[in-house]
Amino acid sequence: MTGDSTMAPAAETAVQLTQTNFALQAANIGAWDMDIRHHQIWCDDRCKQLYGYHQDELIPYEQVMQYVHPDDIERVDQAARWALNAESGGQYDVQFRTVGTNDSQLRWLHCRGQAFFDEHGAAYRFSGVAQDITQQAQARQQSETSEQRFRNLVLASPTATTVFTGRDMVVQAINQPMLQIWGKDKSVLNRRLHDAMPELIGQPFLSLLQRVFDTGETYRNPEGKAAIFIDGQLREFWFNFSYNPLYNADGRIYGIIHTATDITEQVVARRQLAANEARQTFLLTLSDHLRQLTDLTQIQYKAACLLGAYLGANRVGYAVDQGDGETAVVTCNYINGVDELKGTYRYADCGPTVLAGFLAGQTIIRPDIMQDASLSPAEKEAHQKLQLGATLNKPLLRGKQLLAVLFIHYREPHHWSADELSLLDETAERTWEAIERARVETALRQREEQYRLLAQELDERVKIRTQELELANKELARSNDSLQQFAYVASHDLQEPLRKIQSFSTLLTQHLDNQLTDSGRDYIERITNASARMSTLIKDLLTYSRVSTRQQAFQPTSLDEIVKDVLVTLDWASSQRDARLDVGPLPVVQGDEMQLTQLFQNLLSNALKFTPPGQVPYVRVHSTLQARNELPAHAQPTSDARFFHRICVQDTGIGFDTKYLDRIFQVFQRLHNRHEFPGTGVGLAICQRVAENHGGAITADSRPGEGATFIVYLPA
Repeated sequence: MTGDSTMAPAAETAVQLTQTNFALQAANIGAWDMDIRHHQIWCDDRCKQLYGYHQDELIPYEQVMQYVHPDDIERVDQAARWALNAESGGQYDVQFRTVGTNDSQLRWLHCRGQAFFDEHGAAYRFSGVAQDITQQAQARQQSETSEQRFRNLVLASPTATTVFTGRDMVVQAINQPMLQIWGKDKSVLNRRLHDAMPELIGQPFLSLLQRVFDTGETYRNPEGKAAIFIDGQLREFWFNFSYNPLYNADGRIYGIIHTATDITEQVVARRQLAANEARQTFLLTLSDHLRQLTDLTQIQYKAACLLGAYLGANRVGYAVDQGDGETAVVTCNYINGVDELKGTYRYADCGPTVLAGFLAGQTIIRPDIMQDASLSPAEKEAHQKLQLGATLNKPLLRGKQLLAVLFIHYREPHHWSADELSLLDETAERTWEAIERARVETALRQREEQYRLLAQELDERVKIRTQELELANKELARSNDSLQQFAYVASHDLQEPLRKIQSFSTLLTQHLDNQLTDSGRDYIERITNASARMSTLIKDLLTYSRVSTRQQAFQPTSLDEIVKDVLVTLDWASSQRDARLDVGPLPVVQGDEMQLTQLFQNLLSNALKFTPPGQVPYVRVHSTLQARNELPAHAQPTSDARFFHRICVQDTGIGFDTKYLDRIFQVFQRLHNRHEFPGTGVGLAICQRVAENHGGAITADSRPGEGATFIVYLPA
């Protein structure tokens, strides 16, 4: 330090301060004075003791600085130089450490002093006192260490933690979990809580903190709700949090430690579960009540009452569309603190586009009538007269047809949540299902009454028909008896004269042949041929009669064996024409052997008979399995079997036109002259009756000149 000075020598100054030193020593304070010109310091004994040396009272400034702790030298020197600058006002106040040369003891000193300046701004005197503050500094260091340790614990804690100090609740420490909860950064440190989080103003937390600070009573809340700004949006959270007072060494409260756990997900999940349970309970209750009702108006009213009570609405009801494109009728509605709205209403009175919106399935929601910019002042006034603060109108459609409009009214503004809107959809659907059910049940009851009356009429008709059937059965029984009698007569009474005619014709030919003229012989031959045809016809009729009336239990019958026996019977006819016969494997069926033999004998003999002369007959018999639903429409078996054996008898004969298909299976029906192909016209009728007796059917497929295939279906 340099500069001129008019100050007296340090020794003289020391003499002048002697009396003062006694007072300072009594207060355990050391005094010092600086010779600015010579850069020397005078210290009294107490001051030297504080610096830790016992040398002369006057020592160089640089030597004094050697007693200062190395970490504090620069700070102390800068403070002294600044005090000797006139701009500082001469104030000197600094705390630092010294290390004694003699005792190596570390001390904390608090030095205060004043520099005095002449009219030129030059310092001419710089003196002051030094006080030992080691105990206070150590206590402060311990406190700071403890606070730092506490702060470190706060910062390291996995639990969101904040430390507030003072009644203003200054944020002294805050860890990262709490910053995440607050949605803030470290800029909140050393700020008052209501400045750092202004959204808390109006919420209970600031007053709760003040109460804990004033009373020392811990506050805990396992489920507290807070509204916090996150990314510019005010959001609701739930916390399990506590406020605990902090005490200093004197036992006084100096702050509050705040811990919190974010339980928003659990609370939301629990509340959502409770809401879902309440929703399901409501829907079950709704369904139970509606299930008991059959009147359409009662269903609508009950649904409106349950929905209104659940939502806390003031008015709920259904406006039923009248189908005229203009009006809807409200018959009854749930009300709570408002007037009823019964009567007929025109869609046009609600706005020019309302009906079009309903037909398009649009739900019209007005959460705040008075703030709705789409409404005119007159419309708002009209809503007020109806005590409407918020409205919702939901159309119920079946396809493109408007059935009704569900309306919900609140006296105050109301903002519908997504869950509420979803519930309305479910409620409307269940209500209309109940209405449809009621309509169906009403129609069913009406239909049941019609059916009951019809059943009575049918019973009367059945009784009459039963009587007619009994008479028909009796008549049929008499017909069967007559048929059996005819068969007896045909086999005995008719055949006996016929045999005599044939016998006498033969005797005439044998004994009178020489006496007969050619014309006589021709007459006798005609008699013989006619008798033979008559005999064949009688035999066929007898066969048809037996097939039609025979009732015999069926048994497993091999069609292979039957066809073999038939071929033996037809062996002479087939060998005469060199016929080629191709018979594949045939099944075993439940049937009557005699009837099935007659069936195949007729089919095979026809195959040979209807092959033109000069052409070698070719007959193929084969079988496949076929499902009932694959059978042709014109083949209708009498059995309900699921599968049938399809047996085909295929020839290369003259064939026929299928337009005569129904005709060929009738008795005495022929497609050809008897001179071309002999026969009685009964054979295929017998085949059809045999197939029907066995629960099957017979049909044919053919083209003229391309042969024919007769197909027999027998139950598998």
